[in-house]
Amino acid sequence: MKNKVLALTLSLILALSSTSALAAERVNYNIYDLFSNYGFYYYEPVYTTENAEETETYYTEETPVDYREEAPSKERAITTTEETKANTTSAPATSNYEQKVAELVNIERQKNGLSPLTLDSAISKVARIKSKDMSDNNYFAHQSPTYGSAGDMLKQYGINWSAWGENIAAGQRTPEEVVNAWMNSEGHRANILSPNFSKIGVGYVNNGRPNWTQMFTN
Repeated sequence: MKNKVLALTLSLILALSSTSALAAERVNYNIYDLFSNYGFYYYEPVYTTENAEETETYYTEETPVDYREEAPSKERAITTTEETKANTTSAPATSNYEQKVAELVNIERQKNGLSPLTLDSAISKVARIKSKDMSDNNYFAHQSPTYGSAGDMLKQYGINWSAWGENIAAGQRTPEEVVNAWMNSEGHRANILSPNFSKIGVGYVNNGRPNWTQMFTN
């Protein structure tokens, strides 16, 4: 009889433990949804390997309060023929904005005793394509339905790396505003102040709503 009681008690404890674990997982999922839907910052660590080295980088993003992510249709996702048109909004103001973002980033790095990043035109081209892709296909995410991750995109355009990072943002009207937003988010700040990066590309596209992309490599 004692054995039966002990067995039933143990079963009850295990059942309660399992329920608690599931509840916690569900709560975390709901919090993630809340953060992503209502404009809080969030980031997740991503580990990339190249040349037998493991490097920690970050996927980071900042979502405007009034913006909702929409899954693109298959027709809109497959737009590789539009790649060469990524400079549609590259008027002088656009290139000036991109250069200003890089300057502001280097000011922040200097404050923290870090070497400045080199603004790379080839990386900026890829970053601009990513911003245009988000604008054209009405999404806001690090994983592009057209190109994949930033690391994938860089390699598609012949840019090799052993570590990379990406910051994206939407809605900010000026370089000062977007850099300030990134610097006030732990994940974005980590990319901007990473000693592992030596190059930066900035892509700004405004087709009714500003879209910003920073890509970092070493």
